[in-house]
Amino acid sequence: PATVGNAFAMMEIIIASSSHRVTFNGLSPSTQYRVFVTARDAAGNTATSTELAFTTLTPPDTTAPVISALTATNITSSTATVSFTTNESATSKLWLSTSTPVQTSGAPHMSHASSTTSHVFPLTGLHATSTYYYIVNATDLAGNTATSSQTSFSTSE
Repeated sequence: PATVGNAFAMMEIIIASSSHRVTFNGLSPSTQYRVFVTARDAAGNTATSTELAFTTLTPPDTTAPVISALTATNITSSTATVSFTTNESATSKLWLSTSTPVQTSGAPHMSHASSTTSHVFPLTGLHATSTYYYIVNATDLAGNTATSSQTSFSTSE
């Protein structure tokens, strides 16, 4: 018998050998199962194993974080704050440029190495009456990365 939660499943496998291997298919992820085996020889003698418990693996995270509420606020002639949120804990990067399109490959960027869902980049030393273009990305603990589309803000006089 195999125990699944409070349910029992019984299977009979007839193998004429002293070595046995059973593969369980269709098990649920992150679920504990308990199994014991009863073996019977040709003379009808039986032996039962002790219970074996195992938990199936959690499926790998393959979903990138979702970037939302991407905004530039507190804009002055020389400062601004770019912020956004993610639906899961992630590290983040910001690329900032006065030309478009913003280059991300090999380009300088700001980054936050600590994992969070609230990402804030205070910007200083900006030029007055200038348009700044930016792109952000977020990378979760499994290495999945989301990148925003390019957006912009303009500093005041």
